Amino acid sequence: TVDVDGKSITVVGSGGAGLVVIDGEGVRRGVVVARGETAATRFENLVFRNGVNLPDVDIDGNDAITWWDFQGAGGHVHESSPTFLSCRFESNVCGESGGGIYIYGSSSSPEFIDCVFEGNVSAYSGGGVSSYLGSPTFIDCDLEENRSDSGNLGGGGLAVTGNTSFVSVFGGRFAGNETTVGPGGAVFVGPGSILFISG
Repeated sequence: TVDVDGKSITVVGSGGAGLVVIDGEGVRRGVVVARGETAATRFENLVFRNGVNLPDVDIDGNDAITWWDFQGAGGHVHESSPTFLSCRFESNVCGESGGGIYIYGSSSSPEFIDCVFEGNVSAYSGGGVSSYLGSPTFIDCDLEENRSDSGNLGGGGLAVTGNTSFVSVFGGRFAGNETTVGPGGAVFVGPGSILFISG
């Protein structure tokens, strides 16, 4: 698991996009950003693959295991606003919400640029991405072949929930995302949430 622990640093995969893989091997998350990091914390040219959510990890360091600690397999962003550039989240499996990545909190405004979320699965909301209360921005990102198995929340590609959520999508593509039971094969937007799509 990559955890920069609040540092304003750039983690870059050498050799270009897709060559450096952070492999969860079915036993750990790919990346955690949960110490109030800003856009100055950047991840570039990395692949986060085969991540799973862990039930016993205190993500936000509050010395307690709470429900949000169970979310997110490929990654978890908690009350933080990092930048992801040319990253891939693929083949991650979450027993809760956020197969590719889970974004929590009203102060979370991460930015994803030229990223791909592909082949991720969640038992609940957001096979590719699940955002609860957050305001992430996606620029020229592709969400493809992700799946949600939730019976009531759904969002195979993207789930936007919580009454402060404002998710922005500019360009990119949604293709082949599905839910096995619930609503929103491509996108699910919950009550009080806002999804803005352009281009």
